[in-house]
Amino acid sequence: MEAQDLSSEQKTYLNQSLEHGVAFEEMVRSKGWSYVLDYITARVQGLTSEMLTSDAPIETFEGSRLKVAGMRELLTFVESQIKILEDNRNKPEEGVASE
Repeated sequence: MEAQDLSSEQKTYLNQSLEHGVAFEEMVRSKGWSYVLDYITARVQGLTSEMLTSDAPIETFEGSRLKVAGMRELLTFVESQIKILEDNRNKPEEGVASE
């Protein structure tokens, strides 16, 4: 679907996604982002290790599991916004959707 075929609402969403993508693309290149990824990786590994070595009921880990799921959702959102930006860059004839 080309930019001119989008509804006003779709154009607004596309423009927001492109704006997010630019900001996120810059952010993921920073050293701070590598710290965030290291933190999330450590939390996932820690939870996995704890669950595998503990005799506690699985319900004990529900709070930690939900936190990890939230972190994963954030990473997925960042990646999807960057992907939208990259896909839009690969279509130079369409450019940024105008309202």
